[in-house]
Amino acid sequence: MAKIQPLGANILVKPVEEEKTTESGIVLPEGEGNETPQEGEVVAVGDSSSINSKIKEGVKIIFKQYAGSKVEFKGQEYLILNAMEDVLAVVE
Repeated sequence: MAKIQPLGANILVKPVEEEKTTESGIVLPEGEGNETPQEGEVVAVGDSSSINSKIKEGVKIIFKQYAGSKVEFKGQEYLILNAMEDVLAVVE
């Protein structure tokens, strides 16, 4: 079975889209005031020893807005990010 394995200090991330609501509780549809997702789940990690040990498969991260390269694989959208430059935080 084919899979994507990032190289070096890169990681493969599945973006998590948050549902946006207004202060009064109205749910905004996609594209209405929603920004590009900045949170995601790590799917695969490259082989560089410089990647922080907290960044591993299954961990949720917060990354820079508009960071990385979009990739579509088997109908699912992913991002390939540089773990050292694009990742801002790990969600624990």
